[in-house]
Amino acid sequence: MQRAVRYAVLLLVIFATSLAIFWVYLARSPRIVSEQALEDYARTYLQEYMDLVEFYGNGFGNLTQFRFSEHYDVLAVVSSAHGAAVFFDSSSKWSFETKTIPERIEFYVWKNMREYENDSFWHIQHPQENGLPNYTISANLQVGDGTTPTYFYVGEKTVATLTNDYTITVKPLGRMRIDGALKYENRMILRGSNNERDWLPKAAVIDATNEFLRIAKDLAVAEAGLRKIAGFDILREKAEQIERNKATGVYEGNEALQQIHEQEFWELADEYDIHPEVAAGIIELAKERYTQQPWYAPYADVFFKVIVGGILTTLIASPFVFILNRWLERKFPPRKNERLLRVQTVKKKKKQHARKKKENKDPHK
Repeated sequence: MQRAVRYAVLLLVIFATSLAIFWVYLARSPRIVSEQALEDYARTYLQEYMDLVEFYGNGFGNLTQFRFSEHYDVLAVVSSAHGAAVFFDSSSKWSFETKTIPERIEFYVWKNMREYENDSFWHIQHPQENGLPNYTISANLQVGDGTTPTYFYVGEKTVATLTNDYTITVKPLGRMRIDGALKYENRMILRGSNNERDWLPKAAVIDATNEFLRIAKDLAVAEAGLRKIAGFDILREKAEQIERNKATGVYEGNEALQQIHEQEFWELADEYDIHPEVAAGIIELAKERYTQQPWYAPYADVFFKVIVGGILTTLIASPFVFILNRWLERKFPPRKNERLLRVQTVKKKKKQHARKKKENKDPHK
């Protein structure tokens, strides 16, 4: 019995210790997107975008504005320090390449900034943000003039898009920090995050839909298709209303109202000739904005890994614990339980008393 108790206690100690170690390690370590996951993001993005152009782009009459290509050379780069990026280049055939780099993703794109890697600018928690939350740039940009230190920052919630073939050049003494997202229109998607959650296929679908809608709205303006613009905005407002009602509990106990609103959404999409693929993308964008995850969601994956890690560690360690337990028994023999010893002593005294009593009754003994 004592052997089993000691064995169980040792296993519990190992299990608890391994849980603590796995929790500290996994909770603090960032879940960096893998090269394969980043490639999956790129494939999903291109497929979704090409489907939208194929199904809906003809309605605008000018597919060249969507920068549509049959094949791409794709380069996906993960930074173990800060950020990740996907680069698209039109090609005669499909090809995918992935790589992981130790430096910040900005240093990979603008290599002349590497000499400023020790600048405090990269480590300030919230440097002053330039620009609007989301903006489109139709011009080449230059950071710095080569003689004066210049700092440019794309904030965590900012998405900056450069259209056509426009790019950003960083001159000597210039610093370009990206915590949000910087896009070269269907040529590059760069984020200041290397977290796997920001590069899921779901994010690729949303990004592709958002990019298609942005170009479609520009084309609608160019062709005076104001009705299409109105349709996009009305659908977006309706989708946000539905998701906001879900988040605030308006539909609880009133599923009929939710069905009515959803039916109205799809009727509006049909009225404004919005393709179902695009309408579904608008819904996804609204969900991203209003869907609230439960408080434990960010820790669910870590918790699962901690439990699995603890169990596996305990199973692997159990044979060694058994051997250790046997060694301890030989090295430190278990002492008898004091209560058991007292019981045995009492029984022994009773036997002795009975024997003496019997001897006194037997005069021949």
